[in-house]
Amino acid sequence: MTKIVDLIHSLIAMPVLALASRIAAIFNAKAGQRFTGLSGDDWKVPSHIGPTLWVHAASMGEFEQLVPVLQRIRASRPDVYIVGTAYSPSGFVHQRRSGLVDDLHYLPVDTRRNARKTVRSIDADVLLVGRYDLWRNHVLACSAHGTSVMLVNATMPSSGRKGFLRSWTADTYRRCSSITAVTEADAATLHMLTERVVDVLPDTRYDRITDRLHHPLADILALRDESVTTIVLGSSWEPDEDLFLPALRLHGLRLVIVPHEPTEDALQRIERRFPCTRLSVASAGTTGHLVVDSVGKLLSLYAIADAAFVGGGFGAGVHSVAEPAGYGIPLACGPRIDRAADAIALRDLGALHVVTTVEEAMTWITMHVVDIDRRKQDGETAGRYISSRTGSSGIIADRIDAALPKRTTEP
Repeated sequence: MTKIVDLIHSLIAMPVLALASRIAAIFNAKAGQRFTGLSGDDWKVPSHIGPTLWVHAASMGEFEQLVPVLQRIRASRPDVYIVGTAYSPSGFVHQRRSGLVDDLHYLPVDTRRNARKTVRSIDADVLLVGRYDLWRNHVLACSAHGTSVMLVNATMPSSGRKGFLRSWTADTYRRCSSITAVTEADAATLHMLTERVVDVLPDTRYDRITDRLHHPLADILALRDESVTTIVLGSSWEPDEDLFLPALRLHGLRLVIVPHEPTEDALQRIERRFPCTRLSVASAGTTGHLVVDSVGKLLSLYAIADAAFVGGGFGAGVHSVAEPAGYGIPLACGPRIDRAADAIALRDLGALHVVTTVEEAMTWITMHVVDIDRRKQDGETAGRYISSRTGSSGIIADRIDAALPKRTTEP
């Protein structure tokens, strides 16, 4: 069955994907960026001295989770040459801006020919992959070439649950030199799939969160006002904002509204309902409510918050609650948390409260935010949840170091 699926994958599925990508490039700007990047890539990795680490991250989010690992590799092994590959244009741009990779390419469609060419060109000692973005032919080519494949932050792929794809997926995963899952449940299912030892370490994104907590933007910190209680509405949508209109009546309460999409329409909608100042014109002396009219500020804004309400819980699902939790502040959100493991865990610990009505939002504010003792208790619980899950990046970096050729000593 594995050989049959290999033939379907290599001779039908991947050529169709390649054709679809070419067509999409005509009509979609992002797809066009990827196609242009692939067309102009001669796959000549510059000659270099030292071992080679190949890092593949399909998207910007997956690369962010690998950043703390790469930072630690850079610090301990400056002799290592790092080659990055990405599948999406946003992931490609993010890797380039990170300054952590020495060479960068788009990963081509997973045909046998492309895979052999890619693996030979990079000639890596180790391939580091996050989550489940293992491409079959590239993994087979690595196995034949002698490149170790390390899968980290691993979760169970959907293909591993399907009957005729299960054995095919299992064979791919068995070719990894090591697999590190993020939960005991994922480790158990991956062990059943591969029939091999699967390690468990917390997600490296917790290290990324705590690393970034120490570097908030200075202009944001200048907006801190100790005389009022500040609640940040992070990644908010209109239903999230509706809950806090009555809160404006509370004396000594300041809202910082960070719309998920800070379009001009969204900003004007908020300004019609809330007396607020746009962040772009605010300064250290600005008082009152704020609305954020740019992106990339949310994590730093949590640094000036006494509490946070995280948006998305009345829509497709709550956005990340891990970042504000890292600052050790009490949290709340809307009801849709079923796909957010951190939100569920923090709710069960009592650090996050799910609210569905204006009355429940007001109760959370008065009992868990305005009440300083309760605020401190909830915040400490949230902070411990994050801090107890850090350290994986250093362990993984040490394992990569051990798998790479040792540094040669100059005579």
